[in-house]
Amino acid sequence: LFTVLIHHPALRQSERFYTNNPEKYPVGGRKPVTDSAWMQRVIGRGEPYIGRTTDDIREVFFDHALILSLGCESVLNMPVRWAGQTIGTLNLLAGAGHYDECHLDRVRTLAHLALPAMLMISRT
Repeated sequence: LFTVLIHHPALRQSERFYTNNPEKYPVGGRKPVTDSAWMQRVIGRGEPYIGRTTDDIREVFFDHALILSLGCESVLNMPVRWAGQTIGTLNLLAGAGHYDECHLDRVRTLAHLALPAMLMISRT
């Protein structure tokens, strides 16, 4: 599963602008931005998150049952940042244990490439 979310700070929401599974995760879907440790890490501080197990998925995502039903048991969430603010995230999910630190540089490069388009979207 691959999704791109745009962060709307004033609304305390993130909105899905891309998905490779529109049936289960449609474009336009929104998620609340809470004060959870995951949100503070990824949205607040702009740090990537790697979840390696089903327990990690259950701990972090309210929609964990749907995620797990798709066979996604690991995740890499990469914040996309501009001027010290998180404007969105790239979210990659795969089988158990798929992601580790060796993926961070490659996904960070994708985040930099996505930045101009995400900036345009976030400002409309």
